[in-house]
Amino acid sequence: MKECLALSTTDIDLEHKKMYVHKTLTNDVNGRVIMSNRTKTKAGTRYLPIPPSLYPYIVEQMQVADNRENNPEKLLFKTTNMPYADKEIVNTSLSRILKHLGIEHMSSHSLRHTYATRSIEAGVTPVVLQKLMGHTDVSITLNTYTSVFDKYKETELEKVNKYYMEQNLLNSNTKLLSNNSNFIDTNSYENKKNNSKTLPPER
Repeated sequence: MKECLALSTTDIDLEHKKMYVHKTLTNDVNGRVIMSNRTKTKAGTRYLPIPPSLYPYIVEQMQVADNRENNPEKLLFKTTNMPYADKEIVNTSLSRILKHLGIEHMSSHSLRHTYATRSIEAGVTPVVLQKLMGHTDVSITLNTYTSVFDKYKETELEKVNKYYMEQNLLNSNTKLLSNNSNFIDTNSYENKKNNSKTLPPER
């Protein structure tokens, strides 16, 4: 949210339909909201595509920012009586709007998680999602959204099973992949069990 509140019209590239995230709001030693000239982490500095569905709203907000008085930095989102928008004020406004629409309460940070979840559901890979979210490492992405990725694990495994069946790479004595099993040849398993030789490591 603080990265979003730090966006200005100069960060928006309408020609290439991208927005440049390279700064964020933070707090000084006295707790005042100030502008930082960099993101929280190096990975946070990134370009984000502007979806066609959001494009007209971005253009509209840029026009609002350009016409707003007392907005020297041309911030896209700004309150009237303060230099920078406060996250808590944004969450309060969001809560009021959601209540009016009959939608369950959620914070602005919940919207970030919703975006990530819908991206996973749409088939976005973890590495690409890492870049979009500004995570420093893909393991953060995987660990944060483990339950979402696990939800689609069985579906992905079925793609593998289907491929093996279509290519005739399985026989009737071979079990398919499942969430809790590996390939096991039932005929050879008994022979290996009685064989004293060490099995090769899994790859």
